Formats: sequence, structure tokens, C-alpha cells
Amino acid sequence: MTSHQQFTVESTLTYSMPQLAESHNLSFADYFVPFDMTAEQMADFWRLYHLDLRRSLVLRTEGGAFVGHARLAFHGTRAWCGGFGIAAAFRGQGLAHRLASHMVATARTAGATLLQLEVLAQNDPARTVYERAGFVTHRLLTGYVLTPEQLAARATDSQRTPHPHPHPHPHPHPEPEPVPLDLVLGDLLASQAVGQTAPPPWQREPASLLMLELEGSRLPHPDGSVSSLAFQRTGSLLTVQAAILSDAPTPADLAGWLTRLLNGAERVRVVNEPVGTRLHGLCQELGAAVLFTQHEMHLRL
Repeated sequence: MTSHQQFTVESTLTYSMPQLAESHNLSFADYFVPFDMTAEQMADFWRLYHLDLRRSLVLRTEGGAFVGHARLAFHGTRAWCGGFGIAAAFRGQGLAHRLASHMVATARTAGATLLQLEVLAQNDPARTVYERAGFVTHRLLTGYVLTPEQLAARATDSQRTPHPHPHPHPHPHPEPEPVPLDLVLGDLLASQAVGQTAPPPWQREPASLLMLELEGSRLPHPDGSVSSLAFQRTGSLLTVQAAILSDAPTPADLAGWLTRLLNGAERVRVVNEPVGTRLHGLCQELGAAVLFTQHEMHLRL
């Protein structure tokens, strides 16, 4: 590319899902983790996270070669970047800064007052681009994975060790019970309203969770409190999508609860859990393997 190369920014409105998948795969070639998508997976991604075809952007050369993309979604006056990348052939030439400027301007023109995104902790070049555009780290998000063996080893602790909140009830460790998803989402909204639960990342907000096939579970505790989980089964994987935990459950309690929910699953995954939450702390105490750490970054518009 010469210094005289011209570029155009256009909406993704006229793009087909196969074209969007191709653009995605070009943008995330040689990424830190495999991130290729088929057209079908791309369609699900756009649907689940409410991405806006009209306001998402593609950067191209004047001759039509794909350079990069920035996907945008909106919830009221909040906007989210659900994917940002530059094709390998055009990296290192300052084009990410140009695309980021267009993305910010588009979100502002659409009436957003906050633009947020996530970036892997090890992705220093991308974080530099976002910081130059005005983003600041709001909090850290972590992904964890637990095996049935880890859970079983800790679940037995609840049978050997007296509970920290003794209760005269003859069954000090009640069984979890399946509940409709709307009850768990109600618990989530109520706990957020009083500041008990940290706001979830975009992908785990109620608007996104309602698009998934989830199950709900509640666990009553001897002290009278109740904890709730919303989880998703995908093949041999059980993913915790929402957790509303009181102060009562111990690591052994959580291990026993998840063990009862496994039903043949070979792994339990927690994705984008904010650092400092109750679930984050319990995962650490259970010895969960860290899958990744991300910066959730915000830009006030």
C-alpha cells in the first residue's frame, strides 16, 4: 500500500452473512485464540447480541479490498463494540485508529452516551488503539473452567465440614431446585437494583440471556437466603450465564450445586465474570483454571 491509497467507510447494511463471516475471519486471522465463524455462527452472533447492521462499519480500499470492520450494538443510550479488527495485510499502518474514530463518531451520532467493549489483556496493540480513542478500563473480566473431578473433590467438603451458619433444620444442605428462567432473571434484576450484584457484561445482560436456551436453578441456604443460577448446556459443556449468590454459599456448596447440574457435562465454564464478584472469588477458591482475562473499557460520549 502506498501513502496515496484512499479508503472508504461503509455500513454493513448491504452485506450478506457469508460476507460478514468472511470479513470477521480476515479481521481475526492469527488471533490469540481461534475465532473463525461460519455464516450460520455469524447470524447467531448478530442476533444474540443485537448488532446493528445499519451502524456497524466496514473499512475498504478505494479499489474494494477489505481492510477492517467495527460491529456496533445499542441498548438505549449505551453502545457496544462487538468486534473490531484489521485484516493482516493492513495492520501496522494506523488504519485501526482511523476506523476507531469512525466507530466513536457513529455511536455518538446515534445518540449513545456510553460506548463499551472488551479486549483481551494480552492484546496490547488493540488496547493502545482504544486508549488513544479515549477508552479507559472500567473493570477486568475473567473466564474460568472447572472439571467434574475438581467439583467432586470439593463437594465432599460440605459433607465433612460443619456449615459456617448452623441451622436447626434437620437438612442443613438443601438440594437445588429447577426454576423457570424468568425467576432467575427477576432475581438478577432485583439484586442489581439494590447493588448486591455487579452489572453483567453486555453478553450476559438480560436482553442477551433471553435470546439463549437457558435453564434456571435456585439453592436455598440454611440462613434463609437463596442463590440462583442461569446456565446453558452445549454438548459436553455447561456454561454459567448468570449467578446471583448470597453470602451463604461456600466453595463446597457451589461445587456440590454444580455437580448436581452437570448431568453428563464434562466441563463447567464461566465467561466474562467481573473480578471481585462472589462467583469470581468462589471460582478462585475452587482452583478453576483461568481461560482468559479481558479489560472492559468504557468511553463517555
